[in-house]
Amino acid sequence: MEFKDKVAIVTGASSGVGYAIADTFAKNGYNMVLAARRIEILKELAGKLNQQYGVQTLPVKTDLTILDDIKNLFKETREKFGKLNVLVNVAGEFPAISFVDSDPEEFITRHEKGCKFNVECCCLCKQIGVGYAYGKQWRNY
Repeated sequence: MEFKDKVAIVTGASSGVGYAIADTFAKNGYNMVLAARRIEILKELAGKLNQQYGVQTLPVKTDLTILDDIKNLFKETREKFGKLNVLVNVAGEFPAISFVDSDPEEFITRHEKGCKFNVECCCLCKQIGVGYAYGKQWRNY
């Protein structure tokens, strides 16, 4: 299958699963928009993907807890590529807290914060991205 002119955004691309997914998409010919908070790592990854696979890359510093960062991610994608074919939301967090040894109230508070991030922030990306995919013109972002 040919993916040469396709564009994918991967959130959480600076490490772990997000990094591996970005590499796999680029290996298959996708042009990549790499989103995460750690811009220096994204720039290194962008250079690597461009050099290894010959794809276009766009690293975008993105904190998914900041709505303006999410809007900017899609704005920069539109400006560079003019389209979006795939959105992969890998960014997420879960509190590194002992299930057994932690105070129950602290555990609940940190767990709720992680769930809020994982659901709300990723849903905002999907709302904006799907809106674009269905011709909603980026809602002026």
